[in-house]
Amino acid sequence: MLQQNNGNDEFDSEMSYIKDLTFDELQKRSALKEIEFNIKALHMLKMPDTYNNAAFLVSDQNTTVTKVAIYQGTNVMKFKDKREITGALTSQIDELLYYINLNNYMEVKIDGNPRRHETKNYPEAAIREAVVNAFAHRDYMLHSTIKIEIFDDRMEILSPGGIPDGLTLEEVKDGMTAVRNPQLVHILDKLKYIENYGTGIRRMYEAYSGTDKLPEFEVRPNSFKVVLPNVNWRKKQVDKSDKKNNVNEETVLFILEKNGKQTRKELQQALETTPYHVRKLLNELIEQGKVKKIGKSVNTRYEKR
Repeated sequence: MLQQNNGNDEFDSEMSYIKDLTFDELQKRSALKEIEFNIKALHMLKMPDTYNNAAFLVSDQNTTVTKVAIYQGTNVMKFKDKREITGALTSQIDELLYYINLNNYMEVKIDGNPRRHETKNYPEAAIREAVVNAFAHRDYMLHSTIKIEIFDDRMEILSPGGIPDGLTLEEVKDGMTAVRNPQLVHILDKLKYIENYGTGIRRMYEAYSGTDKLPEFEVRPNSFKVVLPNVNWRKKQVDKSDKKNNVNEETVLFILEKNGKQTRKELQQALETTPYHVRKLLNELIEQGKVKKIGKSVNTRYEKR
């Protein structure tokens, strides 16, 4: 059904091949925002008695899925939590923003001033712009999903589909718009998910004003990624650097004795240090005859002698 596009670039305008759609979640959103729920006014019809694909996406029968994961550290080696979000697109946006907010921790600084400084890891305005834009502008013809990954130092929002209409990233930054899903954008606009359409990237930059970090954008033919840096990461980075100085041959031997055979990546993760540092320590311990290397290539493990 998602592949029905009849040769144009506006998938959301085409007829939905699921006829019996319900909109319980969408009506709840309309009531919350005190907006009259009107299918015609929301541009949800292809013909007087037929829904379009935009209607399908915001219906209770929507089959698209959003994936979100939180990792320990700055790589994908260890999950802290992961889940799939389903349902009407508007409900997915609401649930995703709520879930991210629960994991958007606040850092409190007291520096002698009468008022303490409270700073969340990620500016809420930047999160909202990045998430809503991912849903509004993704290519629903691609068999992929929106993915949000939260690391210690950054959050990545990946949306299927590059920039349409041949625009460049610099042009989009300047406010030029490329609307892939005009009917869906209209619905999100009416339901107050979108504000000041065409200013999303600039609003993300503005959300980071007053910090020494900025969002980054990666554009490929079939994807658009937003990388939001954690504004509180510097302190954590220093802490980990200090911890690295305490990682020595004895700590490696302790981990091997406690956990048994380990890969180099498992040791790196357990010790929270760099690949180079782990490799150097392992080589020294092997030369001393304290550690034994077992297997080759991806099957390589290390154990205490």
